[in-house]
Amino acid sequence: MLLWVGQLISTVGNRVATVAFPLLVLATTHSPAKAGITGFAEMLPALLFTLYAGAVLDRVDRRRVMLAAETVRVLAMGSLAVAVAAGGVTFPHILAVAFVDGTGYIFFELAERAALSSVVARDQVSDAIAANQGRVYGTGILGTPIGGLLFELGRALPFAVDAISYVVSLVTVAAVDSPLQEERVAGERPHVVAEIRDGLRFVWQQPFLRATSLLAAGSDFVINALFLVIIVAAKQDGASGFGVGVMLAFYGLGGMLGAAVAPRLARALSLPAVVIGTEVLVAGLTPVLAIVHGPIPLGIVFGGMFLAWPTWNAVVMARKLAITPDRMRGRMTSVSTLFSLGSTPLGMLGAGLLLEKFGVTKTVLVFAAMMVVVLAGAILSKAVRSPPEGSARDLREIPELPEGVANVEQ
Repeated sequence: MLLWVGQLISTVGNRVATVAFPLLVLATTHSPAKAGITGFAEMLPALLFTLYAGAVLDRVDRRRVMLAAETVRVLAMGSLAVAVAAGGVTFPHILAVAFVDGTGYIFFELAERAALSSVVARDQVSDAIAANQGRVYGTGILGTPIGGLLFELGRALPFAVDAISYVVSLVTVAAVDSPLQEERVAGERPHVVAEIRDGLRFVWQQPFLRATSLLAAGSDFVINALFLVIIVAAKQDGASGFGVGVMLAFYGLGGMLGAAVAPRLARALSLPAVVIGTEVLVAGLTPVLAIVHGPIPLGIVFGGMFLAWPTWNAVVMARKLAITPDRMRGRMTSVSTLFSLGSTPLGMLGAGLLLEKFGVTKTVLVFAAMMVVVLAGAILSKAVRSPPEGSARDLREIPELPEGVANVEQ
């Protein structure tokens, strides 16, 4: 509970900075392309470090990694707040802070996910994942309007608040009593590159892990691109920073509503229905963004895309954890995260370049076409239509896999 509360506060701070980053870049450079490059810099660590982080988390104390990650983020975000307040912020500085913050996020987030089954009873993992989703989306409702308002009051304030929230996270992680991983077995371990290779092989040889990771990559590519698209669209319609924050709060509201019903839907719906239904919702709403105007309508449509994702995460992540032994969970989550988060910097970069060249409407239609392809992949996937045996809602029934990943059952 202490860890959850600390991350609640930290995530609010992160949401505050999330809306402030593109607003700062647009205000200082007036370039959607540079706003996209900033989003690319923040998410680039997902491509560069995710696999390495997963291997590290399976061999070291996860708590120490989390503490180190938050310390680095405090220093980076604090430096940006000082530079903005002093009127000396530069675009390279913004990029550097975005990159460091994204790096800290990767290590911390993977550690928290891998540690989940160590701090939660095994038959409660699915509900815990849903609760975490509620935290993420709930803070979006509060954090993004606050971020927009703080930016209007003083451009340095959102980044200072984010730095303070990381300090709170540091304190709560240090105060957690229980260990965040099983006891490590003494002895020589393979080289980290070999462990990364084993993690990749493990995920790729499991059709369900492979298919859902690829689908998440496609969806996250589009949704994160649309995040920048609606900000630029709202600013072109004359929205203030606070108006942009209110608009983005709808994605938190949509996710929060979805998280409230996720445990019930996870019990009522089959896994194929959850996965395909989620992709249908996003694919259907994406082109609507091309015909609506103003921050509130844009926010409502964008927020609607997040109604089903908490159920997806509760069901799919529970299944992933159920078929993955603890010694592999850091690497499994890192590979899955590489597919999903790894696609987001490319989405942000692509959105910025398309917006600068073609404008909002044509950019939306490009991403709508991409979502149709993702939806087709979900419908045609045999691994989605016939998921692994057993119920994702009762993890106690799932046996752990034997040692080694080279001969995993297909």
